[in-house]
Amino acid sequence: MFIVGVALVNLCSCTKDSPLEIPQVISTIDTLQTSLDPEVNISDCDTSEVSFSTSIVPLISEKCLQCHSGNAPLGGVHLDSYEGVKKVADSGRLYGALSWQAGYEAMPQGADRLPPCELQNVNAWVNAGALNN
Repeated sequence: MFIVGVALVNLCSCTKDSPLEIPQVISTIDTLQTSLDPEVNISDCDTSEVSFSTSIVPLISEKCLQCHSGNAPLGGVHLDSYEGVKKVADSGRLYGALSWQAGYEAMPQGADRLPPCELQNVNAWVNAGALNN
């Protein structure tokens, strides 16, 4: 996988017209790792109906609120309101942390990585504008 990552970085750095930023390269590598994992079948993941209330709130409630709610949330990250989630979604921090991208603290802390379909749902919601729907 390291060789694939190095090749992608080298390939992406050769484009003059629209060079890729490091987060884009990391996201591409993350996608490749997921697609190369024989245990993962991401084609069964339907992201067409992703919404804040049905996809994001249950995930945040189950995996995040124990540490990221109340008067003194861990790292100052408030995830107990739409506004708090929207703030970290818009900054890239939500998906970066949940997908364990370089430059972000891997979340949920001390737990396993989220399943690929849950990550795809978060990514789809963020890419659709992180709406309060």
